[in-house]
Amino acid sequence: MIRNRVAADVPRCIEALAEVHQAGHYPIFWPEDPAKWLSPSNLLEAWIAERSSAIVGHVVLVAGGDVPDGLPSHGQPLATVKRLFVTPTARRQGVGERLLAHVQAWAVRSELSLVLDVVGPGGDAAISLYERAGWRQTASATVDWTTPEGHPVTVRYFRPPE
Repeated sequence: MIRNRVAADVPRCIEALAEVHQAGHYPIFWPEDPAKWLSPSNLLEAWIAERSSAIVGHVVLVAGGDVPDGLPSHGQPLATVKRLFVTPTARRQGVGERLLAHVQAWAVRSELSLVLDVVGPGGDAAISLYERAGWRQTASATVDWTTPEGHPVTVRYFRPPE
């Protein structure tokens, strides 16, 4: 089941995020304040996926976002998909696809143009999910920070099917 995230869900979201981080280093750096990281200041909406009262997935939509100049918004306000994750035990069961479809439907109703970003390295599973859902890479940029190992980080930007 996918539903709107409420404040009381955040501690359980942090627990789910810790599972994801341990399994695959997402996010690359564990946030100093995970609750704040899960709720960016430009938050429009947040959703969770639950199974048997356990949080197995999470996604937020933020207004605007850090996107390369010139990324078209098709005359609509831009919103960015962020903090999308699925716990290791719920992967490959369609949870990520359902969360992404839920965000897309909400954005269409809200007349928003969507983008999402994938921070690499290690984003192969996420990229596969987005491409299966019809999203296509439209831009990339190297950011000014590195992985814990000192490697450069490339952010890839994706747009949904039109």
